[in-house]
Amino acid sequence: EGVTAYVRAVPVHGSSGLRDAARAAANLHRGASAARALGLHLLGPWLPGFGHPLPWPRLWEATNGAIRLITLSARGGAKPRLVERVMTVGARPIIPAGDPLLDSAPPEGTAIRGLPDRSPPPRHPLIFTVDDPPARLAAARPASLPNPVLISSSSGRHLAAADVLALMAAWESDFNAVLPALTSGPADLLGLPLGRLAPNAPADLVCWSEPGRVQWVMIAGRVVFPMPEKNALPRPSPARTRFAEGGFIYTMAESSATGRRGVEMVTRFLLDRPETLALRNVESDPRYQKKDIDLIWRWRDAQGRERETSIEVKGDAWLGVENFFFETVSNADKNTPGCFLATQADWYFYVFVDSGMLYCLPVLETRAWFLKNRARFRRVETRTAVRGDSYRTIGRLVPIAEVMAAIPRARRLKLAPPIKAHSRRRGRSSVDSDEKRG
Repeated sequence: EGVTAYVRAVPVHGSSGLRDAARAAANLHRGASAARALGLHLLGPWLPGFGHPLPWPRLWEATNGAIRLITLSARGGAKPRLVERVMTVGARPIIPAGDPLLDSAPPEGTAIRGLPDRSPPPRHPLIFTVDDPPARLAAARPASLPNPVLISSSSGRHLAAADVLALMAAWESDFNAVLPALTSGPADLLGLPLGRLAPNAPADLVCWSEPGRVQWVMIAGRVVFPMPEKNALPRPSPARTRFAEGGFIYTMAESSATGRRGVEMVTRFLLDRPETLALRNVESDPRYQKKDIDLIWRWRDAQGRERETSIEVKGDAWLGVENFFFETVSNADKNTPGCFLATQADWYFYVFVDSGMLYCLPVLETRAWFLKNRARFRRVETRTAVRGDSYRTIGRLVPIAEVMAAIPRARRLKLAPPIKAHSRRRGRSSVDSDEKRG
């Protein structure tokens, strides 16, 4: 019906709310639907009539960080501090119009449910549901209020193609005018790269033969409606397959060069960050080689405290792909674990060296999610030629869109092209000589 991704609404009532939220998070990715579950939308417990509020840290931990949206109200016991804590972890609060909590909530990243008595601040999304009466929907047209977003409701009815027609009638607008309220608007509210056609965006596409009638649906680059017949789609040629069935052969020089370029690009990026205090390349340090750590970054946080973060850099030379290659076995003959499973770094920086796209992945959260879902992802092998011999590396192809949707702290950034050398920056950063190898 034109839905490619969704957030599951879960009522959270009183003492049983913790158990209900945990169960919903555990079952989030189960089911027959091809549409991707992006997380949970909690209705309560900070709403009138939903019982006593729960400790936010316990709720966040019980759902394993799966909360994307949460509806809050001062009348249900929510305090301004709770709004700050929700937004700190990347979740987005929805506050009813006219609620006292709205006065202290930051305008950006907070959404209003219903029509406010006064105009909301700029960039302040307005949330309406499919069950709102036509008069309320008509009042939400962009000409009168900014950034309206249409979502489903607690009734259990999800968005469908017919809702596009209803919105067109309510707004007296054309198809293009209403589409952002169901596509890019919700995606922006969630802080996800969905809902739009753009380079490197997830290949979630809906083809309409006419407004309100879906012709086909593609999710993560795969046609899911109408369901293709078995073996009806031709297999891609080996030249266009990221890893051929028998394994793709690299040379050690090619693999090393890609890794160096990745480290160089990440190094330049971190040195240009204003919070950077120092950056140390530890690729040649045996102590850190055992831990699969490439960089040690010292930086100052917003409160002025010095922090230290360890980083493992993965360079990938494939251009225009939609998958990460998470290495699980680095040498199949020796059965040594791959760097993605073995690294003791805080962050895994995955950089596509030719496009300059950098994905910053927190190691513990990303690895835990991957291990839980590993069986779903395609197993592939590569071969690296070394002085007339070769060794096999094994890993899984994991859709980038799934990782970014599942890991709240994951970030995507565009880097500058790699450079050949880096100079020291007096008074701000220091870089080991190993880093100048490029």
